[in-house]
Amino acid sequence: EVEPSKMSHRGWWLAGSFGGSKMNQTIKLSSGGLGLNPSFTFTSGYDLNRLHGFRAQLAYDIHSRLRPNQAYSVLVNDRRVRYTGSMKSNYQQFDIRLQYMLNVSNLWTGYDKRSKFNAYWSFGPSLSTVVAEGHSLVSNEVERGSDMEYLGRKYSGEVSFGLSTSALMTLAITNQWDATAEVMGQYHFNRGYMPENHHKFLNGVKINFSLGARYNF
Repeated sequence: EVEPSKMSHRGWWLAGSFGGSKMNQTIKLSSGGLGLNPSFTFTSGYDLNRLHGFRAQLAYDIHSRLRPNQAYSVLVNDRRVRYTGSMKSNYQQFDIRLQYMLNVSNLWTGYDKRSKFNAYWSFGPSLSTVVAEGHSLVSNEVERGSDMEYLGRKYSGEVSFGLSTSALMTLAITNQWDATAEVMGQYHFNRGYMPENHHKFLNGVKINFSLGARYNF
């Protein structure tokens, strides 16, 4: 049984989570990708009091994109080839987020030392970068094991500032451990940060769903 005094923790805490992310030029989740992509997040935070706090996050995900029925210039075994068909691209990226946190449950209903549940809303700036990318043809025209290089635009090293916001729910399991569930949205200022952003009215928007655990010191 969890002690009532631990239900609304004040102080430092650490958290880790795993989930899925989706990034598109708009928030239409059905276009431009292969479904949810794996995402890992590490968080360090501090509760200033029962209402206000802040946190810093480091997130890593692999964004996969299937581009069908387009023309590509590729280098296959040192020979330049003009290929028309589908290509799968993987982009590995890191996000750094700094967020203010508001305990919505304590604001709405008042602090209840018997409650095991807390809901938070958070927002703040973000910095994102593409650290690596890979491309493969979805075709039988190129023999398996061939040395293939995509000759189109590369995004490795691309950087974007942005804004992020999230809804976080925690459930006290023990005196120190909480289970967490979170939905996060992130908007990129750099329109050329990822392929989906080009020639679009809206920049890239990433949606992330995650489950994890939090340890309160």
